[in-house]
Amino acid sequence: MIFLMRALKSLQIRSLFLRFVLYLLIALVMVASIIFYGVQNSYRSSKLETEIDRISLERSEATRQFTDALLRNIDMMAMQFANQSTVGAGLAQKDVSKLYEAAIEFGPGLQQKFPSSYAVKDIFVYSLQGGTIQVPLPSSSSTPSTYKLDVADLQTILGEGSKEDRWVVKTRPGSTGKEGSNEGAMLEFIRPLPILGTSVDGALVVVIDPKELFQSPFLHREGEKLWVQLPDGQTAYDTRFGTTVSKHDLDKVVQPYMNGKLSFQVKLQDGRYNMQVIDSMIPHWKYMLVYPVSRPFGIGEWIVVLLLLVIAVAASHKAVRIFKQISSSMSKLREILAQRGKFDDPARDEFAYLLHEVNGLVERTEQLSELFQQSEVQKKQIFIQELLTEASVYSEERMANLRHYGIAVTNHGYFVVVFRIDDYFQFIGTYSKADQKLLRYFIAKIAEEQLAAQFVSFHADVKEREVIVIANLIENMPIASARNLLLQEVNSICQYIHSYLDLTVSLGIGDLHTDIGCITESFHQALEALEFRVYKGTKALTPIWHVKKNHHQTLILLYNERKEMEQEWVVAINSNNRAMIATCLKKIEHTIKNLDSCPLSLIHHTLWEFVLMMLYHTEASGQERQIELEKLQKELYRFETLEEIMLWMEAAADQWLTRRNEAATNVNWTAVDHMLEYIQANHDKDISLNGMADQLNLDASYLSRLFKQGVGMNFIDYLVSMRIRRAKMLLLTTDHSIQTIGAMVGYHNVTSFNRAFKKEANMTPGQFRANHDPKLLDAKEIY
Repeated sequence: MIFLMRALKSLQIRSLFLRFVLYLLIALVMVASIIFYGVQNSYRSSKLETEIDRISLERSEATRQFTDALLRNIDMMAMQFANQSTVGAGLAQKDVSKLYEAAIEFGPGLQQKFPSSYAVKDIFVYSLQGGTIQVPLPSSSSTPSTYKLDVADLQTILGEGSKEDRWVVKTRPGSTGKEGSNEGAMLEFIRPLPILGTSVDGALVVVIDPKELFQSPFLHREGEKLWVQLPDGQTAYDTRFGTTVSKHDLDKVVQPYMNGKLSFQVKLQDGRYNMQVIDSMIPHWKYMLVYPVSRPFGIGEWIVVLLLLVIAVAASHKAVRIFKQISSSMSKLREILAQRGKFDDPARDEFAYLLHEVNGLVERTEQLSELFQQSEVQKKQIFIQELLTEASVYSEERMANLRHYGIAVTNHGYFVVVFRIDDYFQFIGTYSKADQKLLRYFIAKIAEEQLAAQFVSFHADVKEREVIVIANLIENMPIASARNLLLQEVNSICQYIHSYLDLTVSLGIGDLHTDIGCITESFHQALEALEFRVYKGTKALTPIWHVKKNHHQTLILLYNERKEMEQEWVVAINSNNRAMIATCLKKIEHTIKNLDSCPLSLIHHTLWEFVLMMLYHTEASGQERQIELEKLQKELYRFETLEEIMLWMEAAADQWLTRRNEAATNVNWTAVDHMLEYIQANHDKDISLNGMADQLNLDASYLSRLFKQGVGMNFIDYLVSMRIRRAKMLLLTTDHSIQTIGAMVGYHNVTSFNRAFKKEANMTPGQFRANHDPKLLDAKEIY
């Protein structure tokens, strides 16, 4: 070591030593890089494989849900046909004429009722005793169908096995007979009739074009396939083209699947693939997700490894040569020092800095993380959301990006339409998350299909309760014409949604903006327009150009009216006068209705101030009052129409007065409190003041005076008011008939119910429901 330190004082040896260390480190780094690169690439391939599995499964979900929906729709078609009274009578009586009558009645309306009817080519009704009847379809009116049923095979199918609650699917080969082609081939969906019971009197045969049924409208990643396997397990269709899968490939897949494997690798005719078998939501149907196997090392990776290896060998060779030079110089230095007898103290080490930098370089190399390229669909949705949330002056760049994603837009202007699902709490309580996602997607696709003739339309990723659609004018036109055209198309969209789906939507429409960088302004206008559905109730359609722009004046007027009513409200609260409180609420409602440009958020805020004044007079502790405040605020802000809000205010005030009377009297029950509790629980039954007086051992006249003093109105008026308030809520939130709602609130005679409702609300129940459930005009119909 002393000799080394001495030698490093020599500039020549020091330079050689640094070069030796450098080349040695390069060789070591290259070897370490090869090892690290191999381990990293294996790990990356494993992670990439896992991520591809997840992305492929997510990408295929829309296609699977779409196909399941079509199959369910075909089943609904069979159920509706079989449920016709003439079908059951025709089968039971073996009367062909009745079956023919049912076929004539069912066929013409098929396309309007069932979205999957585009794939239906023929429908036959077969009777074991009466023969075969063909259902006339709208599409076959000009060219009669030449499709012939194999009656002998059909009889064999109906005679085999037990009757099951599912379709029997048979493939009828086409004229070519070529494997992998479905030209001319048809599928027969056979359902024994009648559907209920164990007897078989005939069958419903739906002839389907598999290419139209199974060809998916959704994009597929290159090399990725999704097969649909029929219940017989012998046939599968490729959803990219709607063609049959070759028998060779299907046999390769079925063998591991029959052995219990749901995820495996398989070699097909065009390469090696990963395979996942997924159960359909429809019993006995399967999906097979097929995507290429990624290779851990490609040609590029091997070139990199070879290059690193060459550098390592060259650096090692250079380090050995330099080491030999240093060894030779050290030998000479040893001889010189031996002659001198001793040597000076060694100098300071100079290559520590070089070692530190090389080590730092290795550490930074090890810390590099890889980024997985996002799918085209994900990047497209991210970009569309940027259009809605961020304004930009780079319009040409944004249009180029849209063209890159396959959306050819124009410079003629953009509207933003926001669909908001009504009664969202009921919606999320009724449907699963998967069904919610499918329904929102269905709404978006209906909108895009309807707008396609006049607009270039595309939707943002659907989340929560809102579906956002951007409509770009194809042709240049005046703004008034563009607005009217969009309103006509949107009216048609609403009719389709309300016809096909068991839900309603409200719409807000932003104004036309010609600059793509200002789409965010139209989006905010659409959301602002939706605020005014408070006056229109559910199914509201509000364009921003129909909204009055006098918000500042509205705020001043509402503030002044509220200040005038506050004193009256406080007096009513302090006196526990229910009639006076009801009068105050009527005045508040009347004031808000007159201010028809008042947004929902301002209405919520104003009424919350009255709730705060009411709760201020409670005797509850601070903590109890805070809990009550949070509960009431959550309930109030849930309602989105003025009618619902005012009904809730009446109920909240009534409950508050009842609780306050209980606290003030400091007794468990009083006669009036007991009556109020009893009326609350039994207002839908035939109760009377005399009956309650007998039960309480009190005089009816005395009890009537006591009730009016405590409540502020007589018994009959209070009972009618409660019944009508309950009826209003049922009219707004259910689809029950008026007679049923009358019975639910205690009126078993619909005439008496109508008379009492009109006296209380100045309109009949039917008029009340119609005012809060406005009808839309169909632009394609003539009225």
